[in-house]
Amino acid sequence: MKELRLQEVKVLIYRIFLVFVFYQAARFLFWFFNRDLLEIDSVSQYFKLAYYGTAFDTTAILYVNIVFIFFSLIPLTINTKGGYQKFLFWLYFILNGIAYAMNFGDIVYYRFSQSRLTSAVINVVENEQNIGKVFWASLGQNFWVFLCFILLMGIWVFLYKRMKINEIKIEKKIWYFGGSVVSLCLAAVLIVGGIRGDFKHSTRPINLVDANRHTDKPAHANIVLNSTFSFFRTINTNGFKEVHFVDEKYIAENVKPYKTYQREVPQPRPNIVILIVESLGREYIGAFNEEKNIKDYVSYTPFLDSLSKESLIFPNTFA
Repeated sequence: MKELRLQEVKVLIYRIFLVFVFYQAARFLFWFFNRDLLEIDSVSQYFKLAYYGTAFDTTAILYVNIVFIFFSLIPLTINTKGGYQKFLFWLYFILNGIAYAMNFGDIVYYRFSQSRLTSAVINVVENEQNIGKVFWASLGQNFWVFLCFILLMGIWVFLYKRMKINEIKIEKKIWYFGGSVVSLCLAAVLIVGGIRGDFKHSTRPINLVDANRHTDKPAHANIVLNSTFSFFRTINTNGFKEVHFVDEKYIAENVKPYKTYQREVPQPRPNIVILIVESLGREYIGAFNEEKNIKDYVSYTPFLDSLSKESLIFPNTFA
């Protein structure tokens, strides 16, 4: 029976199960650190949202772990050896560690975006000149979030190592390769269904909008979702099309942002002060309303009103 690789399949299921457990832990922390923005009325309501979030966790987890699953099941006859298991260990935690960190980054980022992480963050990072400084500043301001991430990753590694694969020698290679093919085919079917969110032919792959079907408040959709899912699902889905009506050559030839003027400066130089008032409605300035004949009008700018009598003023205002 060892050639059927039941031991390896059992351990693989355990390792994937651990990912589900820690995604739920990240979901709880996401709510806990943002509970003033994501009000939950009862414990049962939270568990309901967490339950519906499992479908979105499944898609995200399979996205991230598809390579790990493939290398865990591919028949190489060395799968149970210590060196190969160490390779799987690092592959597992590098892939899942990066994806898991997204969820913790979102714990902080959510207060500013009010939504889960999307691929739009790539454009933000590309155009950010001091991303390193911002990262370290955020790390210092949100130390408890970082500490929770490190603590959970440590527990995750500990639990991963609790179930080990015993090295075996393959004797009946026909059974070994046959069982491996069956396992790979079965895994492929489950992965396709898990990523789509259903096995029905008529069902479209689940997306961010589907999370709202399980909530009464729009904000609760962010509890149902996870950051890994929202990031992967929004890749190459930018709804804004960049258009260019004028080519760069024409702009360079006709648009001159810097202008120089030849002028004669009289001597002695005149003493001129220019005042530009911004974000002040004209209804508050008495000098702009002298000819309006507004009943019971009161000016709130007596200094500017007196100054305007000795100045050249431009009463046109723009919003």
